[in-house]
Amino acid sequence: LGCLATVLRFLPLPMGASAFFLIPILVGHIFGGVIGLLNAMLSMLMSGFWGGGLGPWTPYQIMASGLIGLISGMTVGRSKWSLAFVAFSMGILYGILMNIWAWPTLPDQNGSFVLFYVTTSLWWDVFRGVANSTLVIIFYEPITKILTRFKARFLTDLDINLSSLS
Repeated sequence: LGCLATVLRFLPLPMGASAFFLIPILVGHIFGGVIGLLNAMLSMLMSGFWGGGLGPWTPYQIMASGLIGLISGMTVGRSKWSLAFVAFSMGILYGILMNIWAWPTLPDQNGSFVLFYVTTSLWWDVFRGVANSTLVIIFYEPITKILTRFKARFLTDLDINLSSLS
């Protein structure tokens, strides 16, 4: 699943959106927050190595994407529409968190963070949120069917109680 999310990160979507978050959001929704967190963090780290995009921003990308997987775990047992709302919100939250790491280091910051965020990336993040929720709505049934089957087939045999991890 980490490799699949890594490959999806490089699938070009308009306005800088990425299909990357689809897998961690759905993994968190099916397996719970902890597994979603681990999947998102591992996927982001692997995609940094694969795409050659490692830098001082990488730990923040890993933490922000991990938070997306963790929060998606709060939708376990809820509808596709509540997950789509969370996916939209996570698109915006990811952008906010990624701007927080850079904002203090910028020269001549005479305004507030809110002004900085609205003028630099709010609309990109809104589009990321729209892309996240659209992908969740489109691919919810087939991917959750596969993940639920995987969970039932492999994880119950190991007698692991994933609900205690979330």
